[in-house]
Amino acid sequence: MRPYPLFSTSSFIARLLFACLLVYGTYNPSGTSYLHWLFSDSGGSVLVKTTVGVALIFVYRMVVVVSWRALGRLGAVTLLLLLFLVWMALWRWVAADSWMVVTSLLGMIAAFFGVGLSYSGILYRLSRQVQSTSINQSAL
Repeated sequence: MRPYPLFSTSSFIARLLFACLLVYGTYNPSGTSYLHWLFSDSGGSVLVKTTVGVALIFVYRMVVVVSWRALGRLGAVTLLLLLFLVWMALWRWVAADSWMVVTSLLGMIAAFFGVGLSYSGILYRLSRQVQSTSINQSAL
């Protein structure tokens, strides 16, 4: 039995969904997001809103650092270029509405975070290299 399960499609989807929840939960054009809640007069005390904001800052810092370190400078630039090319290919449908422009840009950010969080697992799965954390002690 492996000490860690193999990275699978469900692992990637879970990380991508986490990134989407993080990005769209922070801001989305529909009006149901943390920023809308923060600047509204109703619901929640200032302490609760501040605590959620500080937690979001910590989570964003973790996600950005993990994504940047996993992808590296060249990988991050390549992924952003690829996402930009996809966005430009869909520009005809996106440019029709400003709501779609914001939503698609947030989707690109979420996709970047999702791939960044999953990159180590994807690389491990493709290369089949043994990581030092998965070496069985009895083999030594």
